[in-house]
Amino acid sequence: MFGRTFSEGGSVQNEKGYYAGIESTAFRSLKLSLYGDIFSFPWLKYGVDAPSSGFDGMIKADYLPAKDINLNFSYRYREKEKNFGNEETHKKEVLFYRQHKWKSEIKYNGIKSMDFRTTFHWNRVAFPDRVIENGYSITQQIDYKPKESPFTFHIQGSWFYVPEYTNRISVYERGVLYGSSFSSLYGKGVKFHLYACYRIIRFMVLESTYSYFRYSDRDQTGTGLETIYGPVKKDIRLQCRIKF
Repeated sequence: MFGRTFSEGGSVQNEKGYYAGIESTAFRSLKLSLYGDIFSFPWLKYGVDAPSSGFDGMIKADYLPAKDINLNFSYRYREKEKNFGNEETHKKEVLFYRQHKWKSEIKYNGIKSMDFRTTFHWNRVAFPDRVIENGYSITQQIDYKPKESPFTFHIQGSWFYVPEYTNRISVYERGVLYGSSFSSLYGKGVKFHLYACYRIIRFMVLESTYSYFRYSDRDQTGTGLETIYGPVKKDIRLQCRIKF
């Protein structure tokens, strides 16, 4: 027998918990959502050398001031236990760490065949021995999807200030088939992403992406064979799909 349910871990095992959520649409232009998840792991797991527990909660608001404008706000709080090294005893201790995330988003589709989206991220991580600096990012997206044209364009630009890898920010990027992903913004800099799609004929589609990273806090990116000397990182992908 196979169990299929959502979980905090990667599979339905070594976990107990309670989940509750509520959604309100009392106002026509406003929707409020709230959920809380209390979970525990009765046995050891990766990175935690003892039974552990945690909490995950989020509140979200969707507001429609006009038919072509959508405002979205969400706050998420998480606390979990993991191993931490004790400098005095030189032993590992299982302690809580806490994470705060805030997201604001504005969507506008008042122009024919075009969609605009502006997103602001903020997060903060607190460990028992220190508090990680705040992380910020601002992302602007523009989609161009004409109904009677074979072309589709997606342009995206991000500015980010994330001093620590622990509180990195994930931003979704549209890509070629099976190539879309969430890009992790870490450090200080900017990133631009361009996606283009052209339907050559009914059963043939040409897709391409171009990504450009420029860091202002380092002169080298990547490790090993993927090391790039310099603050700039570029990525180009091209895919041709034929449907039979």
